[in-house]
Amino acid sequence: MKENPHFELCDHLPAQQVSFRLPFDRPTTNIAHRLCTFRSSHAAESEMARMLKINQQFLPKINWEALLKSVKKNSLRQKAMISKAVYGQWCTMKIAKQFNLSKTNICPSCHSAPETWQHVLQCQETCRKIHRNQKLANIRKGLVSLKTSNVLKNRIMSMLYQLCGGYDDKTPKHASNPQINAAFMEQQHLGFWNFTKGIISKKFEEAQDSHYNEIKAYKQKFSGQKWTRVVISMMHSLLTEVWKFRCKVLHSTQNETVEIRMKMRAQEILEYYKHNSWQLSKGDEYLVQRKNNFVRSTNRSIRNWIERIENSVREKATHVQFNEYDIRTYFQGNAF
Repeated sequence: MKENPHFELCDHLPAQQVSFRLPFDRPTTNIAHRLCTFRSSHAAESEMARMLKINQQFLPKINWEALLKSVKKNSLRQKAMISKAVYGQWCTMKIAKQFNLSKTNICPSCHSAPETWQHVLQCQETCRKIHRNQKLANIRKGLVSLKTSNVLKNRIMSMLYQLCGGYDDKTPKHASNPQINAAFMEQQHLGFWNFTKGIISKKFEEAQDSHYNEIKAYKQKFSGQKWTRVVISMMHSLLTEVWKFRCKVLHSTQNETVEIRMKMRAQEILEYYKHNSWQLSKGDEYLVQRKNNFVRSTNRSIRNWIERIENSVREKATHVQFNEYDIRTYFQGNAF
C-alpha cells in the first residue's frame, strides 16, 4: 500500500460512505479524486451536503484543494481531531444524551443552554471565554502576518466574533471591494459556521490574490492559495484548541471535586477519631495526633493516611472479636 502515493485517506471527506471491499479496485485509490470524478454517480456528495447542511449545488464552490492540502500536512492524530470537528462528531452533552450516556444535554460549564458543537464556540463561561478570545486574537495576528487586505481581515474577524459571541450569523456589512462582497455572499450559501470548519469559498483566494498583485507581494512568495491553506489551518486550530480546553476545564473541575471531597472526609475522620481513639489498634493513636492543617497536605499523603486509619480500625475490630472475654482489652482500661 505504501507504494501508492495516495495510501493516506483524506479524513475530512466522507470516506465512511465508500466501500473499501470493492473487487475491482484497491482501497489505496485517491478518494478525493474519485469523489470529484464520479460525483454525479456517487452518493458521497449528497452525504457531504447533508452533513454540512448546504445545498448540493454549492459543493463545487468550496476550495477542496486547499482543504485537502491543509489537512494532509497534519499528523494522524490531528487528522482525526479535525475530521471530528468538521463532521460535528464531538461528544457534546447533546450527543451524550442521544446515546444515553448522560441524563441532560445542558452545558456543564455555563449551565444555561444545551451543549451543541456551536455552543462549544459560544459558551460564556469565564475561563473558556478568555481562552477563546486569546485564540481569536492569534487569528488576527496570523491574518496580519499574511498581509491580508484590511477590509477582508476586519470582515473575517467580525464574522468570527459574531459567531463566537452567540449572535445571529448575518452577512457582514458590505465593503467597497466587490470581490470581497462576492466572496462573503457565496460563503453565506456555504454557511458561515462552515467557515470555521475550513469550508471556504474559492472567491476568497481570488480576492486575496488581487490584493497581493496590488501591493506586489507576490515577489515575497505570497499567494492566494497559500493564504487559503493557512486560514483553513487556523480555523481547524481554533476548533481543536477550544474543544481540548473545554475537556480540560471539565475534567479538572471533576478532579478538584474529588480532591475536595477526600480532604473533607479526612477532616471528618480526624475529628472523630480524636475523641474515639480507643477504636484504633494499640500503638496507632499517633495517627490522630495531627493538626487541623494536616488536610492541606498532598493528596497522596492524605490517601495513605486514610488507608492506615481504616486498617487500624479493622485490626482492632478483629482483635475485639476474638478477645471478647476480656472487656478491658476492648476499652483499653478507659471503662475502669
